[in-house]
Amino acid sequence: MNEITLVIPTRDRVAKLDRCLDSIGKDKINFPFKLVVVCDGCEKTHDKFSNDERVDRLFFIDGHHGSVFCRNYASSRCNDGFSWGVDDVVYEDDFFNRAIESYSKRFPDDDGVLGFNVLNNKHRVRKASQSICGLGLVGKKWLERYPEKKLLYPEYFHFSIQEVATLGTKLNKIYLDMSLKVYHLSPAAGEPADKTHSEARRHRVEDKQLFRERCAQGLVWGG
Repeated sequence: MNEITLVIPTRDRVAKLDRCLDSIGKDKINFPFKLVVVCDGCEKTHDKFSNDERVDRLFFIDGHHGSVFCRNYASSRCNDGFSWGVDDVVYEDDFFNRAIESYSKRFPDDDGVLGFNVLNNKHRVRKASQSICGLGLVGKKWLERYPEKKLLYPEYFHFSIQEVATLGTKLNKIYLDMSLKVYHLSPAAGEPADKTHSEARRHRVEDKQLFRERCAQGLVWGG
């Protein structure tokens, strides 16, 4: 892996996105790194960050399609390593320099999933229900497993990464690096719920039901 594209879907979270971008420290990353922001139907966010030097590519998606659509929109355009983020997290210092080193050590053929250690910022603990790769990194060869390089099964709206974890576990090509810490500043961490969070939660039941149905049929996206 020589380059990482990080995609951050966002919707009406200007202050949180600004905080997230600051934490990445793009000017200190010592390899080719592209930061892509996909605005999910939010013109205010697009206008605010349209000339932001921290952002390499800024897309505006008309309407409200959810984070799965936004992530797939970016992954299908990615030519090397791909990482998925969210706008209400903070990365530790020197995060992506360490992440590419960790990935290259464990998956030198670029065919695997590296999970990040996403912590509740209030208690500095991982939630028991959290996916092994809720936030993570995949290489070019792994991404090419999927139709049109779309990492996530498109019928999900928001909660979708579980099939990446399922496939990685099935193929024994997944690793959770506990040293790569990301702090999720969510309502579980003591921050007030916002409109974007509430909208996403409305899709939780449907996304989980779809996952159960696909599991019952033995279906795994990319498998």
